[in-house]
Amino acid sequence: KIAICDVKSEEGDVSNPSTQGAGNGFIPSATSFNVTYKPVVHSQSRGNATEICDYPLTQNYFSSDNTNAPLEVKFSVTYPAGGDLANLSEDNGFIGSSTFTKAEASSGKEGEYVWNEVGSLSLTTNATYLASDFKLDEDSRVIGRFYPKYFQVIASDWNYPGSQSFAYMNQPFDAVEFSVEALNANKAAIKNYAGFTTKAEFNLDDIDRYSGRFDAPSFGAGSWSNESDKSIGEFSISNSGQCIGSACWNKDLGGNYPDGPFNSVIGTAKSEIGLIYTNNADPVEYISNEGSNSRLVKQPDIRFGRIDLDDVGGNQGLTLHVPLRVEYWNGSRFIANPNDNQTDVKGVTAAERHIWPTGADADPKAVTLGAGGEVSSGSSRSVTATQAEPYRQQTRVWLDLDDSTNGLPWLKYNWDNKNAGEENPSSVVTFGIHRGNDRVIYRGEPGLTGQ
Repeated sequence: KIAICDVKSEEGDVSNPSTQGAGNGFIPSATSFNVTYKPVVHSQSRGNATEICDYPLTQNYFSSDNTNAPLEVKFSVTYPAGGDLANLSEDNGFIGSSTFTKAEASSGKEGEYVWNEVGSLSLTTNATYLASDFKLDEDSRVIGRFYPKYFQVIASDWNYPGSQSFAYMNQPFDAVEFSVEALNANKAAIKNYAGFTTKAEFNLDDIDRYSGRFDAPSFGAGSWSNESDKSIGEFSISNSGQCIGSACWNKDLGGNYPDGPFNSVIGTAKSEIGLIYTNNADPVEYISNEGSNSRLVKQPDIRFGRIDLDDVGGNQGLTLHVPLRVEYWNGSRFIANPNDNQTDVKGVTAAERHIWPTGADADPKAVTLGAGGEVSSGSSRSVTATQAEPYRQQTRVWLDLDDSTNGLPWLKYNWDNKNAGEENPSSVVTFGIHRGNDRVIYRGEPGLTGQ
């Protein structure tokens, strides 16, 4: 029998664990491994040896002018089922025939191989003794598990909320999708990884300085398939309705408040959102077009947003329109967001506080917000303020962004700068602004300019 012995990696001297779907991996695909072949005596002559590779060698098993001591090796894929043998297939030019020299008969014959695929191999040896019809017993060994050397993000997509082309901080993305390709050590495609029973699972995080700002749930096992002889994994998550359970970039309520915009043509701040492992049995590295990282191909446009209300005044009893802006921080100041034509703000009252008149005789009336609608280029005058009945007064009224009618908590802001947390925006509404007396001005009246 030609025994298969000392299966180890060329680099690092890693011993073959002979694993398949479970257990430790062996080496990355497309890296070298060595096998020592030993012509050993029959088991009846093994003496005290218990392991076949410790049996005595038949040192006369070598080729010479008059004799031939052949070795035939053959590989097949044992895992995953139906896996591609790739470069170790005879159809692809693999030659498994060789012979033993005299030196190799006494010490073993070394063979070096590279497999460009992943999974586990079955290696089988056989030979015909000295050109006779007598065939030596076969020996076989499982070699593996070979695993990918790299994962590369090949596509990513941010599904912004609604029909926006950006997301506000603390606003959940509608969906996030990315695709990953498994590659060998030559950075070439592999087919078999899609057939693994256990594959890598990922989450997303900022892999640089903002790791505490981005949250996303686990993407789970994803969906792996063979696409044009490539192992491609596709992963996605959707919107849970809140930051918890969705992809979301959080505001920094500490020293960097406000900050951003991120990944904007007018800003300098950049996110580095990329893959992190949640489950991976094998030590696969990341690779990208920019180096050794898992950064997504596309980074999202993220802005610190808020709703700001102007103060407004008019005659008592009138319905007043409150100027409103959806703003974002441009790196130095807040400006109306020219890209926001989607945010729908309804006039929902959170609270009110009367400013004047005061005193025992004061009888200010309830002031409520109403109407509302979508902003245009970040601005709107569709929210209204009305009195329960006409009365000359001044009242501060807060717009409720938490209410389910609005559901815009990400557009709140720390307006008072006193307490932690963020508040609803407010407007000081004045009813009964003094207009003076109406009078008719006659043409030619003395004292008029421009005559």
